[in-house]
Amino acid sequence: MFDTFDHYLSYGAADQQTARELTGDYDGLLVPGTVAAFQKDGTKGFVLTLSASPASPPRYVIDPRFPLFHQALSRPKKSHISLAEVLGDPGLVSGFEFDPEEFETGRLQNIATHWVQFNLGYTELNSKHFDKYAQRLGEAVVSEDATLPEAILPPYLMASSTDDPRWTISSELWRLTQEELAARSAQVPAFRVVAAETAPALEGLLASAPESRVVIWVDSLDELQVDLAGRARLVAYGRAIRAASQSGKKMFALYGGYFAVLLGSVGLNGCSHGIGFGENRAYVELPNSGPPPARYYLPAVHKYISQDLAQYLYLYAPALLDCTCRECADLGPGDLDYHSLMKHSVHARANEVRAASGKSAATLADELADSARFIARTLSSVGFPKNLDRQVQTLYSHLDPWAACLREIAD
Repeated sequence: MFDTFDHYLSYGAADQQTARELTGDYDGLLVPGTVAAFQKDGTKGFVLTLSASPASPPRYVIDPRFPLFHQALSRPKKSHISLAEVLGDPGLVSGFEFDPEEFETGRLQNIATHWVQFNLGYTELNSKHFDKYAQRLGEAVVSEDATLPEAILPPYLMASSTDDPRWTISSELWRLTQEELAARSAQVPAFRVVAAETAPALEGLLASAPESRVVIWVDSLDELQVDLAGRARLVAYGRAIRAASQSGKKMFALYGGYFAVLLGSVGLNGCSHGIGFGENRAYVELPNSGPPPARYYLPAVHKYISQDLAQYLYLYAPALLDCTCRECADLGPGDLDYHSLMKHSVHARANEVRAASGKSAATLADELADSARFIARTLSSVGFPKNLDRQVQTLYSHLDPWAACLREIAD
């Protein structure tokens, strides 16, 4: 998770075909604890057969998703209940708001113990389920080659500062997880998760965490929100990463889009994203969720756009759709089916990671500004129908602000 820039995909059951076919285009899988708990056999079967593959097996970690228990869950999903059971504490699912005083050391010890047990026992799967997913993989894999998670992410809470009681609880869960692993003489490492409610809070939390490798998450950090407040958040986020990197820390972001890739130039060592969405996340769980919409990822602007707009650009501004992936070789964006759109998005991000590798923040900022100028010139001679006007107005409006933020972070 902490190589030059590691590219992980956040796993969902609907993503299996894409993840299976594109193992060379990403480094690992981030498995949500809710999915791992609720869809146990199916998730295990898929993840373990991939890990047993002799050809570029992706690594994987399981995110405990503990912050979802911050909120009152008066109408919990089955996956919430399953995760609480895996953690050995069904009472985590409650109709009441989170109360730090209810989490004494004994309760936290029980949670940490159950989470370590779940991770260390993750390769335990009956042969029926393993063989089912091995057949789908289409490779000769055996269960003995399946691997444990590359690391254990301990349960953690979202904190607003080092004075927040939730930070104290997170620190205690981290300590207890380490002790449990040591007591079992486990060979699997653990990486602390530093989760901040705001971007400005991240720097202080990172400074108070002495660990050399940490996983980070800022709540609801929308990279495409580039008004004055949004730019301030991006700068605070980037400066926190840069300061921590200069102190010797390596960091992996649980969520991130192309701006996270850019932050590789100031010390970020990797990030995860969903297939087709999931570049940021709020810790407050949505009442309903589902697969991402059918959209086209446009590398020229580093974001998703509608298929209608992508197809129009393909016809009237083809210079903006210079994609070399297999899905786009013979078809326009409007002709891609849902699965091809998802595969294209993963190819595109992999190419972005490779293209940004080793470049300075100043160079990347210049490239963003150059792209904005090129797109403006290209679009100046193109007329758009009314139904696409609003999308075109914001098509590349984030590029110059991103460049300015990156320069400010690096100064």
